[in-house]
Amino acid sequence: MITSELRDDGGMLTPKDMANLLAEYRLKVLSREFYPGKDRVADVYRLFINRLSPVLQRRFLVLDYIPGSFTAEEARSLLDYSTVALVKDQVLVPKLRRHFITYDPSNRRFNIQGILRECLKTYFALRHIPEIRKRFCQTFTEVMTSISRRYTSQEYANALADFAFEQPNLQKLLLEIQYTTQDTYTFFIQMATESTEFIEQYLTGNSEDFYSQCHRAADRYGKETDKAVVDIAVGSLYTYVKAKFTEGYTKYSAALCILKGAGKSLQLATVHQRIGSNLFFRIKTKKLSQVAGHFAGIREAFRIHSSSGVKQYGMYAYQVRTIQRC
Repeated sequence: MITSELRDDGGMLTPKDMANLLAEYRLKVLSREFYPGKDRVADVYRLFINRLSPVLQRRFLVLDYIPGSFTAEEARSLLDYSTVALVKDQVLVPKLRRHFITYDPSNRRFNIQGILRECLKTYFALRHIPEIRKRFCQTFTEVMTSISRRYTSQEYANALADFAFEQPNLQKLLLEIQYTTQDTYTFFIQMATESTEFIEQYLTGNSEDFYSQCHRAADRYGKETDKAVVDIAVGSLYTYVKAKFTEGYTKYSAALCILKGAGKSLQLATVHQRIGSNLFFRIKTKKLSQVAGHFAGIREAFRIHSSSGVKQYGMYAYQVRTIQRC
């Protein structure tokens, strides 16, 4: 607009003249100080929040730690209430009546008004962050594992529908690994163990950094087998998502070295299967002879008494037959 004005005014204004006019008028009009306090949007909303009791203010700030929409159960867990009915009665319904939050009855989800989120971040300080972060991690680790389990079952469609709402919350959950402590470490290892496939498919942008941070956290708080679990996850990311088969094989091999000395387990069977798949994908004749050996390791590793092991062994056995036919 400014360029067009300068071209069409017959040379009456130079770029320098226009800059002076903007500095004197336009920037002044758009500045916050130009308006009286009662007309400043941010100040009006800050006063709106200040009318809440200190207790409700604190609870409102805690709910703002959730970046997206949330269910009543998630609010209950984050605010550490004993029942959903109690959190509705004491927090959600009062805020809904005062228009601090919105509610979508079709999805049964709450959300904080966008401009109120900005005011909360600008004018109010959240206290006891480590405790709140721990509850956030616990709450949404349960959400993540629930979605990832249903994703591989007949409830696939419902899992993806839930993920559409939970995506910003789960993305933040993966980023919370950078603040991990002994209290929150177990949640992240649980995700690395149980939700790898889902993270690979739908949260790939955050996954590599997440697993790297998990590996460092395992050095501080975990066991050697935890590192192996993370190596399997990273190997799968390289193999199935990024097609970096050599790097994937390296990670699988590191996991295998640890798990071989830890006894029979589902993880040991898994790493044998993943190495076999990795070698098959590489389509190198000199490597194909190794495939059968790794899948034979699955049979031995799966001599464990668990229904999940039997179920997954059936899947792996099917893959063995497929490879043998090839």
